[in-house]
Amino acid sequence: MSSIKLKWYDYVLAFVSYFFAALFFNHYYDMIITSQHAYDLIYLTINGKGLSFYSIVSEWALTGKYMGWWSFRMAAFYNILDYIILAVPLVPVYIADHFFRFERINDIILIVSDLTVAFAGILMVKSFAFLCKQIHLGKETISIAKYLLFTSPVCIFVLVEMGQIDAFYIIFILLGIAMYLKGKDYLFALFFSVAIALKPFGLLVFVPLLLLRHKKIIDILKYSIIASATWVITTVPFAFDPGYRAIKKEISDFYGFGGLISIYFVIIICLITAFCYLKKVDEHNQFTYVLLVCLGVYTDLVVFLEWHAQWVAVLIPFVILAVCLSSKSSIMILVDMLLEFGMVVFFQWRCKWDVDSSMAGSGILDMIYHYGRPVKVIADYVSTDSDVVKTIVFGFIVAALLVLLGDALFEVKREGIIKTDRNIEIPHWILLTRVVLFMIINIGFVALYFIR
Repeated sequence: MSSIKLKWYDYVLAFVSYFFAALFFNHYYDMIITSQHAYDLIYLTINGKGLSFYSIVSEWALTGKYMGWWSFRMAAFYNILDYIILAVPLVPVYIADHFFRFERINDIILIVSDLTVAFAGILMVKSFAFLCKQIHLGKETISIAKYLLFTSPVCIFVLVEMGQIDAFYIIFILLGIAMYLKGKDYLFALFFSVAIALKPFGLLVFVPLLLLRHKKIIDILKYSIIASATWVITTVPFAFDPGYRAIKKEISDFYGFGGLISIYFVIIICLITAFCYLKKVDEHNQFTYVLLVCLGVYTDLVVFLEWHAQWVAVLIPFVILAVCLSSKSSIMILVDMLLEFGMVVFFQWRCKWDVDSSMAGSGILDMIYHYGRPVKVIADYVSTDSDVVKTIVFGFIVAALLVLLGDALFEVKREGIIKTDRNIEIPHWILLTRVVLFMIINIGFVALYFIR
């Protein structure tokens, strides 16, 4: 149940904020080159060279084809399935360009890909709503939960504004969990199979959830094989492609993923996994532990990994669920705002000239005015001691996550389970403030674009 009634202007503001972000911002190279890789996949596939995709794109990257940067790091390094998903909406563009030879084809490719990512974000919200139905939330509660996810400052900022493809795998994680709660384990493993192939973060919750339900080795092996199948199918055809092997090594060396992993992160993941294997659950309390596992694992990721901005998006659906199912939802929504706006602020210092107000220089405005990246970003106006600011803001982020996780654990201790028939008591003005404040921030980013 929910005592909140969303108004027509709530939806108008939400959609304006969402598509404003999609069109007016972009990471300065991520989606620009990724969309061109997807477009090149169409060309190579038509010409019978699809299985040499990684090698050919790597060669083109070294010749400066992508943004004029002569760098191997401009090559394709995502799973081929990511590029296929991005390529599908670009097929009509490719066909049209064959006949009309568009002068600004790269701009068209980028806009179509940005809208594809935006549409994926909407599908993510739809998948989230489907999950909410499986835990028998009321219709009005689902509406509020969907609205909170659709207007999430973090999801809009790191997925839609940055132009990141993470919504693709989050969709399949949410669908996989929905199938898990319905008791359809084969579909659970199959959806997670796709999610893991797209990006490996689904694996972090797949293993604990699998062990929470299945204790027999034969069952664990069976569903693990299904979960790894999509990755195997989409990787093996390129196993002998020297370009594929080279770019994987280059990206691993460049980002140093091994160095990003904290021993504390590993210990907590192991403890959660061991707990799940030892814990016996039934239909009555399974959702309680599913939510706690997902919230705990992805909180662990945010607190103890040196993450990239887009990695935190997978946490937000579970934060929204924790807020909506709390007996103190009117307080927890304020904690959510502290968390999400804290993250948006944190990006301004941790990712200066990368994931910040400079993204206004790579969106549709720059296609019109060609000013290039802004001269100054938010961090230049606020603090000269960015390390102190980063530490303080990150402290607020960690505190907010611990409060949300602690509240969920307290609900379980008090009630035995996390109840799904809560009456959400979130004042309407908070929902409105959450959307309007984020719009003001983005309008400020656009204003900085014009300051020269």
